[in-house]
Amino acid sequence: MAEQPCYTYWTVECKTPSCGGLLLAYIGPFDKRRVLFLPQCRPFEVICPECKNSYIYTGNEVTSKNLALKPKGFIPSQSFLEAVADHLTGTEAAEEFFRNRAAGARRGALREALDAVPDNPPDPGDEL
Repeated sequence: MAEQPCYTYWTVECKTPSCGGLLLAYIGPFDKRRVLFLPQCRPFEVICPECKNSYIYTGNEVTSKNLALKPKGFIPSQSFLEAVADHLTGTEAAEEFFRNRAAGARRGALREALDAVPDNPPDPGDEL
């Protein structure tokens, strides 16, 4: 039986054919209840540690990946973190950000999502 993933990371695929995935940043412990959302970010550069090639990526190319073990010697991508931080600290007001995120949302979708969540007691430490 495969080991349950324990750690979640933001990743991209190296653009060198058959090179593999690149870990960009640690998100946190694996939690199947977590809905992952990557804010928009400016393009960023990553140098692949395997093939040593440098490529430019956009937020649309970033995905999440669950790993059973923490990779040894993992160093987060500074350019990725800066690209995300630049967007979060930009001039877009919170009201405008959420209005843009809600554009095109279906009325009642939030209620349906909340109704699908099991009615369990809070995990220890999450109580109010």
